[in-house]
Amino acid sequence: MKSPEPPRLASWLLQRFAAGPRHESLIGDIVEQYHGGRSAMWYRRQVLAAIRIGSTAFVRAHPRIVLRACVLVATALWFISAAISLPMFTSSQGWLANSIDVAVFAYCSAGFAGLLLTITCLDEPLSLSLIEPARP
Repeated sequence: MKSPEPPRLASWLLQRFAAGPRHESLIGDIVEQYHGGRSAMWYRRQVLAAIRIGSTAFVRAHPRIVLRACVLVATALWFISAAISLPMFTSSQGWLANSIDVAVFAYCSAGFAGLLLTITCLDEPLSLSLIEPARP
């Protein structure tokens, strides 16, 4: 017997990640089709297609925001992996020297991440580029 409600995880993903100017009507149409007799598998495929199409449209419409996000994620992953491995290479020193090394490394990495993010949004004021994008 088919459940009267659509799959929970797929519905949650659809609510959170469906994008586009008419995403509310798209959500309503998919749910209406499900209640009209479509299967749960059909519903899940439609949700994935809606998320993929909405994400592609967002990337095409806002390439600089996507580039900034990619730079931030790559820099954060690099910093975290390097910060975890730094104490292994400096373990022969005392705890104070290790703490100073990690603090200097964190400070330089944060500055590097800020520089990369600022470079990716040169048309915005430098003081606001790290806090929030300039409003049109």
